[in-house]
Amino acid sequence: MFIQIFRNKLSQNWELKKKIKNLEVVIRTNINQPEHHIVKEIAKEWNKQRRINLKPFGLGGNFYYLWIDFSQWPTHGYPINVTDTVELDSDKLEYPTEYGDIAIVVDYSLDNCRITRKVSILQTKKEKRQNEVDIALHQLYLMHCWPNVEFPTGTMYKFKGVNSDEFSFYHFILSHSANLQFSSSICSAPMVSNLLGTNANGLKSKLKAWLVGRKTNPKLPHPSIPLRSSLLPGAIFQTSNRYKWNLVPKSFERFLYDSAYLFVGTDNEDVLNLTQARISTILAMQVSASREKQEVGERSRKEE
Repeated sequence: MFIQIFRNKLSQNWELKKKIKNLEVVIRTNINQPEHHIVKEIAKEWNKQRRINLKPFGLGGNFYYLWIDFSQWPTHGYPINVTDTVELDSDKLEYPTEYGDIAIVVDYSLDNCRITRKVSILQTKKEKRQNEVDIALHQLYLMHCWPNVEFPTGTMYKFKGVNSDEFSFYHFILSHSANLQFSSSICSAPMVSNLLGTNANGLKSKLKAWLVGRKTNPKLPHPSIPLRSSLLPGAIFQTSNRYKWNLVPKSFERFLYDSAYLFVGTDNEDVLNLTQARISTILAMQVSASREKQEVGERSRKEE
């Protein structure tokens, strides 16, 4: 019940709409900049307005204040592109891993007690040319399949029961094919695999061939495939003369609303822990209701 009330109040708030629109403007303004610069500017805009007050509500004879806090989490400081051991069926691969450029963490809390927390992970990629993006298959394997991974420190992550369609996304910067309405789009990792004409088994097969090739040529570069397709939000892809309406890229704006409403994201603890260990830009949105007003920055230990 509380989650639905929170969603209703979020959908009615013009300040949240303005903040999300401003994030879109940042991408458009910096569209010709390198990926890391765009990520940095997104984080800067995210942190500009730390709190948005929503309309309070009454329930069960109680009056609740409601607000959203925006913050950026510190990470554990592990470098990205470090060499991990990645499980590949009965084989193991060692290669530099990267799990995403941005994570969006959304908390809902009531009277300083967390109701739920979900995280979504975004890998930012720019178009190489119009309607073309290079996809590294070893990275797509991570984002699509979420195999068991062991860090050099010995920490093991086993992502059982996760659905990458819910939380693992590519954020495509449409630097060559943007229009006045859209500068970027969001596609789930399984959707990207589908558009490349492959699936989890196909990715495994290509990586096994890479593993065999590296035995004779340790410096053999990782395999990649160009994704050639319109990635504008709302574009409908046609395969074998049958339209697949589920293959519709989302706008960044739509994705942020879906994150805020908890329509996307996972609460898997290993994904959350890996996020803090490896993703350098973690943007947090905390939606809170309380019978007492709180100042910006106040957080209960129960929420940590």
